Amino acid sequence: MAVPFRRSVLSSVLFILATASLATDIQIEGPDCTQTIDTVPVEVRKILNPLHKISPTKQQLADSASKLEALISEADFCRVFVVSKERKPNSIRQYEAREWKSLHLWLHRLANFMVLNAQGNTDRLWIDEYEVFAELYELEIGSPLLH
Repeated sequence: MAVPFRRSVLSSVLFILATASLATDIQIEGPDCTQTIDTVPVEVRKILNPLHKISPTKQQLADSASKLEALISEADFCRVFVVSKERKPNSIRQYEAREWKSLHLWLHRLANFMVLNAQGNTDRLWIDEYEVFAELYELEIGSPLLH
């Protein structure tokens, strides 16, 4: 009885090894990051510049915060994409991942202040944060939007 058991174990092990070697050759293609570190701030500008010169309503602030939250998700995806999919040297991937993380934090901060302002908390205004963001990412506030 021991010989048939060994054959079944041996054939199972060989099958697993063959399957594993085939699986390493298969690469699952997923979606690519469609944004760059340079394009996301421009998208933020398109969302927030129209609110800059007006006194936005609570609904306008909430809607704009929701749009920023979508960009936050994209920034997170792109950070993970850069780390896991790119075929660049590790030091470049780490640098780009830090840039995406920084952008994520800024977007999160902007969206949070917009929500707080929409709820009536005006201890810190979203526009003040946006002006710092625009300076950091070298965006012109109030100039015509480029499409």
